[in-house]
Amino acid sequence: MAVIRTVLGDVDSDRAGVTLAHEHILYAYPGADLDHRTQFDFEQVAGQIAGVLRAGLDDNSVATVVEMTPVEVYRHPPLMRAVSERSGVHIIAVTGFFPQSMGIPYYWRRQTVEELTQFFVTDLTEGMIFQAQQTRIRAGAIKIATGGEGVATTPSPVGVHGRRITNIEDRIIRAAAHAQQAVGGRGQQVACRVRDQEHPEPVERQPETGPDGWPGDADHPVRQAEHDEGRDRRDSQALRARGAQQASGRRELEDALRVADQEPADRIVAQAELG
Repeated sequence: MAVIRTVLGDVDSDRAGVTLAHEHILYAYPGADLDHRTQFDFEQVAGQIAGVLRAGLDDNSVATVVEMTPVEVYRHPPLMRAVSERSGVHIIAVTGFFPQSMGIPYYWRRQTVEELTQFFVTDLTEGMIFQAQQTRIRAGAIKIATGGEGVATTPSPVGVHGRRITNIEDRIIRAAAHAQQAVGGRGQQVACRVRDQEHPEPVERQPETGPDGWPGDADHPVRQAEHDEGRDRRDSQALRARGAQQASGRRELEDALRVADQEPADRIVAQAELG
């Protein structure tokens, strides 16, 4: 039986219920935790957040939340655990990093693919570090992200292999793929968010068409006032063909949680190795 890895331990996927796939119970840009103005009372905040999640469970059957705060954006495993215990809502934590434009501190920019892979694997199998202490609270998914700041008015610069991805982001993406394979694909998903100012939605690049790497100049999102339903459908089909799992409703989401993800992991690694 498939499981989801929550901050309180592994849970049968049948118990996931209605799931919010991208939430933050605490979120602060790198360095904010060093600011005197960001102090908070742990018990008060944990109780307040737990109350909100409990209301979501009671009123709308929201039983699981994927807490998508990456490592350097003040990921707080003890707070996640306390909120889950008090609310009765499953919380899935992530390992991984923000785009380089807003995250990936200098220390991590110096790590090799192998070192980053081991870090992700340790977060997933042994537990996450918080304030220089091993919490034994394990992450349940890997997050990778690229793109510019939300206030940017120009596209991200072209990086490795002609993509708008930096060398460091490329290294982290490869490490995420290797880590997902290393843990055997049991319960861990790779959650990808590729964002660019040219197209703020997650997209599947089509390098063989169009001089700028998008699916044809006429369909460039900057040049087209509104999305075409047919193209959106083709984008979804292309994403699924490359191994992505998409779910639009509760039943589909629950089914997706049960799908073994070794094949998508193989595809991610193959794409990374091909550049």
